[in-house]
Amino acid sequence: MRRGTVTDEFKWTLLWRDSQKGRTGGHYGHSFYRDELTGKVALKDMSGDLPHTTDDGVLWVDRSRPVIFMMRGWDYNASASFPLLTESGETSMTGMSWVDAIRACRELDLRVKVDPEVGELFRLMADLAVLNFEKGDD
Repeated sequence: MRRGTVTDEFKWTLLWRDSQKGRTGGHYGHSFYRDELTGKVALKDMSGDLPHTTDDGVLWVDRSRPVIFMMRGWDYNASASFPLLTESGETSMTGMSWVDAIRACRELDLRVKVDPEVGELFRLMADLAVLNFEKGDD
């Protein structure tokens, strides 16, 4: 899904879009773009066509901080706190679904931190995985 767009300051290449969908079923979420001039990756929301045309301006992926997975995040759902940097260098973040944050961590080789509740869930899932499951009728 790589497409390039060149401006005076940036040379954007679309890397991928997250899994969020709007009411009509089309993509309505974040997109990841690489600036080929700097090699840095930016996150774009739906407020603009390219990272530098959004309401917030360019939001760079902040590699100095980990993506934090938590049980209670945005809208009281399990989510990840995704670290960003503004063009002026201020720290920022956005909420992201676990599925999309996991993909971003893999694709961009980002560090991860989990809240203690998430760690407990992982331990419970590992314990559950080795139990003797009975096949159900449904």
